[in-house]
Amino acid sequence: MAFCYAQTYNIYYGDLHSHTGVSDGKGTPEGAFSQARDDGDADFLAVTDHSSFFDDRAWKSIADAAGKYTTTSFTALRGFELTESWAHMNIFNTDWYIKYATLEKAYDTLSKCKYAIAQWNHPDNYTSDCSPLSYYSPAADSVIHLLEIYNGKRARTRGWYFREYQAALDRGWHVGPSANSDNHCATWITGYQYRTAILATSVEKDSLYDAIRKYRTYATMDKNLKIYYSINGHIMGSIIPDSSVLMFRVVISNPDTANWLEKIKKIELISNYGHIVADTVPDAHNVVWERALDDHIQYINTFYYLKVSIDEDFAVTAPIWIRGDGQQPEKHQPLHHVKPNKTMLIDISGRVLAGGINSEMNYSRSLSSGIYFYANDAGSKVNMGKKYLHLNDLKK
Repeated sequence: MAFCYAQTYNIYYGDLHSHTGVSDGKGTPEGAFSQARDDGDADFLAVTDHSSFFDDRAWKSIADAAGKYTTTSFTALRGFELTESWAHMNIFNTDWYIKYATLEKAYDTLSKCKYAIAQWNHPDNYTSDCSPLSYYSPAADSVIHLLEIYNGKRARTRGWYFREYQAALDRGWHVGPSANSDNHCATWITGYQYRTAILATSVEKDSLYDAIRKYRTYATMDKNLKIYYSINGHIMGSIIPDSSVLMFRVVISNPDTANWLEKIKKIELISNYGHIVADTVPDAHNVVWERALDDHIQYINTFYYLKVSIDEDFAVTAPIWIRGDGQQPEKHQPLHHVKPNKTMLIDISGRVLAGGINSEMNYSRSLSSGIYFYANDAGSKVNMGKKYLHLNDLKK
């Protein structure tokens, strides 16, 4: 599935967020890796079970399975999902896992582990002023590498996180986009078309992680859409010096040429605060688009990324950032607050089970054993006075 542009980078397709029976999903890590590799024709798959379920044996079992199913053409990745009230975060490339952590502790732990990779998962409510996105600092920025701009599990209610992606970039964060399943069923890769695409020199783990650290990713609803995007010869994810002329080049190819619905309908070049700098409507399976940006916006943190429309589907690339001498606008574009909902019941995976609950205690007694949260404010999950509630304990 890998595709090479200019003999520089291959494009590898896979999923960076999936679950198994090690936590609250189905099946085994071996089954997940085997299915993605042998039936799904994926280049990589990450099993990222909820660390709150882990003991050392479970953590090791994922590593053993990853080692068993990794080949020269497929990489099995182990990670974990830190599931907290402030956010859900996938962490990769560590020998350790964290069961629970405050936001400050998570950032501090990651900052001391330079080889770690971190992804914000399904960033619900990240446009509120109390979200992890609001706690920007250069140190925190250096340890967050991805934002899950599409989450398949939430596709019926939300799915895309365009607004959160734009807000993160506007706040100064450097992140590449990903599109993942958050799969809790035994349909890894084979049950969906969306993919995280990584531009890397090889499919080996270290090469994939190096590419993610350099933000060379795009999120696509089309499993084999090929995108090459550069400015002045620098590939997506790059941070480049300013220039009097910025020349961008876009090469997009959809190999499914027999299907007219697979044509590239529209390409938008988007900058700070959602400003559409340029667009084109090619209506073709193969597109080459070049243009000079003579009067580009000059902020200290100017960036440009692509949004590609294929019929009703989309793809979104990592930005290219321009280091300039310009000034930030006097005031950030205001973020939209999310209306609070005081009666939502949420399970540990972030799924909303019920709303409008009159009696939390009575409702809890009807649930099976597990870990649940009540949302008493936008983006904040709280239960009956405890941080984590085990229903077995409640029923005693």
